[in-house]
Amino acid sequence: MGIGISELSFKYSKNNSSLILGKFTANFGTAWRWNKAIAVHNIPQNYALTEKLGITAITKYGDIKKSGLYNFSLSFFTNDRKNFDNSLFHRRQSASKSQALAGDTRSLASYALATDISFDFSEKEKLRYHIGYSKLAVNKRASSLPSDIIKKQQGIVFGMNYEFPINRDFSGEAILEHANIKNPDGDSRVLNNYLTTNFILKYSNKYSLMIGNSRNKNKNISLNSSRRNISEINIGYEFTKNKYFDRLTTQFGYYQRIEKNADRGHKNKALSILIRYYKNF
Repeated sequence: MGIGISELSFKYSKNNSSLILGKFTANFGTAWRWNKAIAVHNIPQNYALTEKLGITAITKYGDIKKSGLYNFSLSFFTNDRKNFDNSLFHRRQSASKSQALAGDTRSLASYALATDISFDFSEKEKLRYHIGYSKLAVNKRASSLPSDIIKKQQGIVFGMNYEFPINRDFSGEAILEHANIKNPDGDSRVLNNYLTTNFILKYSNKYSLMIGNSRNKNKNISLNSSRRNISEINIGYEFTKNKYFDRLTTQFGYYQRIEKNADRGHKNKALSILIRYYKNF
């Protein structure tokens, strides 16, 4: 039993710079965030750098309505599961403590750096870019891999989000993110490639239609390569804010999950409904 705390940190800000110390999510990728789709985000979640312990420095400059707002971040961290084993912090990571994951070092030997560029051309037209790089240390003493093939996990990600008006009632949003993860969990024989694409059509800021797809190609030079893919279509509705909630949305959708390797393939289809409730206290 424990308390599921994914982030708990202290933040100091001065002018356009901030320093964060504690448990946080490192700035690497955005497609994995659970705020757009029902199922498509499940694949890019594999490279999300969540529940890290360490320090993050952030600085920004520019004008979001003119030359663009540039946000730079640099994080040094370790995974929390080796530090708070006996505390109230509950580990959500399903892997056992004896299984070495990238970032499982006592020191802050892993890092991630990112640049976020934002443009607000108008109230309804906005463009966002995200570029990130990460390098995660591996605990060779705990890893079950042969020591001669263990290397640090490296990742690079590029994302774009574009919101634009179509006419007075309709607007659109296009989302694209590509990521490469080399040496996942230290295995230099493996390369993971990710691509997520979503398009959302909105009507009157209340109704939405989303079509999305995410895929992962796993290339292994010593074993069979594999591929996973999730395709989704959903319709949504956002209720008007009132005293009971700040935001309430519903989505009803259909998604298809496909997994393939050299020997066989598996397909799964499902209907799903998702309700999101937001209330500030």
